[in-house]
Amino acid sequence: MSPLVESLGSVKAIVFDVYGTLLEIQDRRRPYAQLLQWLARAGRVPCHDDAAEVMSHILGLAQTAQRFGMALPASVLASLKQDLYAELDSVTLYPDARRALTALHETGIPIAVCSNLAAPYAIPALEVLPFGMDAYVWSFNVGAIKPDPAMYRAVCQSVLKMGRIITTANLML
Repeated sequence: MSPLVESLGSVKAIVFDVYGTLLEIQDRRRPYAQLLQWLARAGRVPCHDDAAEVMSHILGLAQTAQRFGMALPASVLASLKQDLYAELDSVTLYPDARRALTALHETGIPIAVCSNLAAPYAIPALEVLPFGMDAYVWSFNVGAIKPDPAMYRAVCQSVLKMGRIITTANLML
C-alpha cells in the first residue's frame, strides 16, 4: 500500500474547488463583475446576493442582465463577451495540480470538484482538467452556492452514499 493511500485512511472521496485550487485564469477580466457594475451605473440597485444569483443559475451575460430586469446594449454585450471569451481561453491547470490529481487518481479514491461559478466557466474546467472527475458539482446546477449545505449534499449524493470526504477547504463531512 502506498504512503499516500495509508495517509488517507478512511477517506472515501476527495473534493476540490476548481478555480484558485486546480485551475487559474491567467487573463482576469471579470466580465460578470463588470456586468453588475454596468447595471448599477444604469440604475439598478445592487443587492448583497447578486453574485450568488449569477452563480446559482445557468445564465449567460445577456440572460443575467435580463434576470436583473435590464437589457444590455449590443456594444456593451459585445465587449463583455470579448472579455469572457478571453478569460475562458486563458484557463490553465496549476503546474502542481496535474501531479497531485494523478497521484490521487491512482489511489482509486473518487475525486470530485465542487465549485461556485458562473455557467460558462465550467467548459474550460472540463477541457483543462487532466482526466474526468468522478463527479462535478457546479453551483449553477445545484441552485445554491457554497457554503449552502445543498452544495455539500450534492457532492455526497454524487460520489457516495455515506462515508468520509476530505475537501481542499479542510472540512470533513
